[in-house]
Amino acid sequence: MEVLSSEKYLIARAKETSDPYTAKAWIIAAKTLFPNDFGVQFEAYEIEKNAKNFEEAAKCLSYIIMTFQNAHKTPASLLNEISCMTSALRVPEGTTTPEQDFYVRMFQYISYEVQHKILMLTAAHSNSMDHCRLILLLLKRFPQAISTHAPRLLETLVQNSTIPGFKEMLVQEAIPLVYNRPPDLPHKLVHQIMAICFEYHLNQMLAETEDKARVTAECWR
Repeated sequence: MEVLSSEKYLIARAKETSDPYTAKAWIIAAKTLFPNDFGVQFEAYEIEKNAKNFEEAAKCLSYIIMTFQNAHKTPASLLNEISCMTSALRVPEGTTTPEQDFYVRMFQYISYEVQHKILMLTAAHSNSMDHCRLILLLLKRFPQAISTHAPRLLETLVQNSTIPGFKEMLVQEAIPLVYNRPPDLPHKLVHQIMAICFEYHLNQMLAETEDKARVTAECWR
């Protein structure tokens, strides 16, 4: 028979009860005795999340992020929870599932500082395309961060501009976003961005002209 540590014992007692008030009492005791134990703090968050308590869940998650995100290895369960939240934030309004709606509403109770950490933490564990999308989301929510994060974002988009998705993201989203708050950029990067934008819009115009010519030709058949 496994001998549980004190903190695991308290977590187990909280999980085994069907009474939410009793479960919360066990977790409050665990949090008081073991404030720096990730398992205890995450279980407290799970209880508030399952109870749909947006504000309390936001407080619990904020504490976890501020306490444990600088650890040598960020816990997988925390990364997964943050990934679910940032995915929900990218879903068009009005099309979210109940679970996604919870994350969106909870996010509103999280301070700007922690919101910033959440988006940066997710971006750091994403591939290039998702990383760029998350940085764009970050800059939309925190325009004051443009001077810090926009130069690297633009550089990444330029470097990958041969891939249509990156080029479209650069021209359609990144440039309009930083237009009114332009960051300091190397001259070479500015020239590359101008060339890519010119090429993109020229191709768009040519495509539209070809479409009109094709429609006109079909009308005369």
